Amino acid sequence: VVLLTFFLAASDSYADESEKKTYSTKNIDVTVKDKDGYNHFLVFTKVMTPDKSYVAYNVEFWVNNYVYSEMDTFSQISFKAGKKSFNGNFYKSDVSSNALVLYFYMEESVIKGLLASSADRLSIFQKNKTVFEYTIATKDNFKKALKEITTVE
Repeated sequence: VVLLTFFLAASDSYADESEKKTYSTKNIDVTVKDKDGYNHFLVFTKVMTPDKSYVAYNVEFWVNNYVYSEMDTFSQISFKAGKKSFNGNFYKSDVSSNALVLYFYMEESVIKGLLASSADRLSIFQKNKTVFEYTIATKDNFKKALKEITTVE
């Protein structure tokens, strides 16, 4: 009886914990170009709690042709639309398939503001200084992709 009670209590606390975890929905990919014409890729993933009380977006930035140094000093990603900026915060980096992968998160309100604007450039900051600047290859596809990821349940 004691063992059964312990097992039931443990499974209840595990269920409560799993409800707090976020889960990912669909990913979308967006191509950006650097000043030399090379393609790089953004991958947006919508994450939320099961009850949808918290929604945010992970942004993976796949940087090709980069010398990997000081990867922990990146600070943010910034999408530019005219004089407006829509920023996401850096949280980790990795190397995969010979590309540097930078991970950022953006709040839902920032993504919605970005969707309402016409962003055409993005910058990556390292130690609060711009180190990369890119052009969004096709603005229409970018807006379409953002709209698609924000409407995913």
